[in-house]
Amino acid sequence: MRYCVVGLGPAGARAVAAIRARDPEGEVRVFADEAVPFYFRAALPQYALGRLRREEMWALPEAASPDGVERVDQPVTAVDPAGRSVRTADGADHPYDRLLLACGTGSAAPEIPGADLKGVGRFRTLADAEALRGLDEPGARAVILGGGPAALPMAWVARRLGMQVTLLVPERQVGGPWLDARGAQIVFRRLVEDEVDVRLGEGLAGIEGERGRVAAVRTSGGKGIACRWVGLGNDGAPRGTLLAEAADPRDGALRVSDRLETGFDGVYAAGDVCRVWDPEGNDHVHAPGWLAASLQGEAAGANMAGGAATYDLARFHHAGMVYDVPLTVMGRFDAAGDAEVTSAPTATGYRRLVFHDGRLIGATVVGDRRHAEVIRRVIELGVDVRGYELQLLRTDVDLNRLLRPVGEYHLY
Repeated sequence: MRYCVVGLGPAGARAVAAIRARDPEGEVRVFADEAVPFYFRAALPQYALGRLRREEMWALPEAASPDGVERVDQPVTAVDPAGRSVRTADGADHPYDRLLLACGTGSAAPEIPGADLKGVGRFRTLADAEALRGLDEPGARAVILGGGPAALPMAWVARRLGMQVTLLVPERQVGGPWLDARGAQIVFRRLVEDEVDVRLGEGLAGIEGERGRVAAVRTSGGKGIACRWVGLGNDGAPRGTLLAEAADPRDGALRVSDRLETGFDGVYAAGDVCRVWDPEGNDHVHAPGWLAASLQGEAAGANMAGGAATYDLARFHHAGMVYDVPLTVMGRFDAAGDAEVTSAPTATGYRRLVFHDGRLIGATVVGDRRHAEVIRRVIELGVDVRGYELQLLRTDVDLNRLLRPVGEYHLY
């Protein structure tokens, strides 16, 4: 059996391990955009600040390059599902019997005049982090476009490097797609507290240079801001163009079943490139983040090698930082449900819980993470929580009583 895996992020790496576990003899070929081992992208801010060495960034190297796996450091430019082959940027064709598209999102490329000037960067790769680390101009101003997962880590690093930061957020709140308006208030207050100049509802119209280097920007509101560095942190779109026939018209993500199948024979997709079928919502939905991609990749890899695994959105779980505010989202955190309860946003946190038929189906926990593990298991197990809705918002009660029937206890 010939397996091709496009992408070496968490979905691709876990898929390779799952394939090998079921088919030790199969021919596995992995295509990667970067000529480096699989690494923790979430640790890029610490790497940019010099707090981690390059070799400390590698993640699961044994899963990414086991025996019998061929690595191709060329981006895939086309997929031929009828001919069962993929083509790389060097023009070579690679046949497959089973294909996984785990290529994530691409860098959004807005047509901004001056985007090719020296001093304009992104924050998606090791090379990007090294370029940001090389900025040694404390007091100089950085202007960063965006208010989501791609922009906020750049802003945090720039502040730690001693730079002044202006954040241009075209939307009316920060923290998308994870946060509602109340959760976004906490992150906004933290940005202001850290002396970040946040401009909501304002985008980037152009970048002006001097001797080939960034000197200033013009905002969509017609204002000029002198600066030495510009970060393009607008979030990229799923790379679904490789298989446009399976792409969702809303955003180009590949629509897949709960078995991660695209509908094309032998072709699977996992991670940020796809929308997974949600039977409860009767729609294909995103399940972004590292852990979701890992679980999807593991299920896809097992199925490619003859398994029957599924990805259940009840298991969705993402824990990370929004700027430097802890965030945990679980299950169908952005669903409407038939009831919800929220806490008032405070300096220490905010919670939103979504219920359906007496079960907790989704949760957003901003700040204080106490009980988050109990809440995650309550969602996964489909525990009936009627009568406990408001108690689930509290951090001063023992919620483990909800898990006694299954014999679990989780420390806070």
